[in-house]
Amino acid sequence: MFRKPQILRRYAEAKSTGGYSFSGSASDKVILADIQTTDADTATESDGDSSLQWIKVFSDDEIRMADEKNGAKADLIWYQGKWYECRSTNYKGNTILRHWISKFVECPNQMEPPKEELLREVQA
Repeated sequence: MFRKPQILRRYAEAKSTGGYSFSGSASDKVILADIQTTDADTATESDGDSSLQWIKVFSDDEIRMADEKNGAKADLIWYQGKWYECRSTNYKGNTILRHWISKFVECPNQMEPPKEELLREVQA
């Protein structure tokens, strides 16, 4: 009901060549999702403490966590100018309002932002 266009980054399964594993390529797409902020955690690094924000995402689109067996990285979502990584996801299919509920945490090391045309699409 409150879903808005959001950018989801999905990684393909990793490839193995000659005993080395290479991460799969990433592709960005626009999904409809409702995002709500939740609690923040403190991460302690060698250069001091920092705050990492958690968000909860409600979507009709499947959201994926990391899959070590297949070598796939977790989905990322772009929110308020930052990438967040999926840490848990559940499909709620027992009501008329079937949807995915996922929890994401702010990525401490931010990757490149989505392409400008996608950013314009979600801001429109």
